[in-house]
Amino acid sequence: MGFHALTRLFSRHLTGVLAVSLFIGLAFPNLATLLRPLITPAVLLLLLATMLRIDWRQSLHYRRRPVLLSAVLGWMLIASPVLMWLALKWIDLPPGVEVALILMAASPPTLSSPSLAQIIGLDGALSLVVLCVAILVVPLTLPFLSIELLRLELSLGTLDLMLRLGGLIGGAFVAALVVRHLLGSERIERSSDIIDSALVLAMVVFAIAVMDGVAATFAADPGHVLMVAGIAFAANLGFQVLAWVVFSFTGRRTALTAGFSCGNRNMGILLPALPAAIWPDVFLFIAVFQFPIYMLPWVLVKVYGRLVKVD
Repeated sequence: MGFHALTRLFSRHLTGVLAVSLFIGLAFPNLATLLRPLITPAVLLLLLATMLRIDWRQSLHYRRRPVLLSAVLGWMLIASPVLMWLALKWIDLPPGVEVALILMAASPPTLSSPSLAQIIGLDGALSLVVLCVAILVVPLTLPFLSIELLRLELSLGTLDLMLRLGGLIGGAFVAALVVRHLLGSERIERSSDIIDSALVLAMVVFAIAVMDGVAATFAADPGHVLMVAGIAFAANLGFQVLAWVVFSFTGRRTALTAGFSCGNRNMGILLPALPAAIWPDVFLFIAVFQFPIYMLPWVLVKVYGRLVKVD
């Protein structure tokens, strides 16, 4: 089997492949440590490949529904972190976990959310346009909300975090524009297998590398790791259900899509931007949060299907 054929096979079973990659990172901690320096390049490659593969014309359909799009984005990037901050005032959690939960609530959707939404029967076009806009504006919203409004202690200033996130996302966006200009849309379309291969490879490398240190932490304090993992699953599902309820007036399929995007957040883009001096629980949460992202769509695919059919 050729490399591109193998990549296409992996793409069809992406959630399962990535879930296995996470367990590989846990089972082989030396491999995770070896790949750890590749997290930032992997995130950049993910952003670049995703932006090259985005069909921007597909997302133009939702320019006719600006109120819906603005409402989903406002709920995701502004209301969610504020509500999480208020909820945490009534819950006693370790400071690092609290910070991670608020950062999660302020993050954009995962880069794989449009394709996964399409696979499980949700509105892939809505998921795509929410991702496109959210990932471009999050360098402005997340630093301001987390540092200025909610006063999180992140060991760096608002402008610094804005520049780090903006440099990462803006750099990938500009690179994608340059590549599109140099190669043209037709050549990029013909190279879709190569781009998809790079995308899958980057996701696998990230999934393995992000597990660095998790096995050792689990060996030292399994109860704490299981608690953080349980919170990660609860946060993912909780945001999905809450957004589904909030947007239920838009129709079940649209509401489920909004919920799917709100539950599955891309905290990976924060790893290159966050300071090393931040609480270790923040990095632990980002690592274990990958499990619900990759496992829940696989586990709940029939549930989504039944709910969509009822609409």
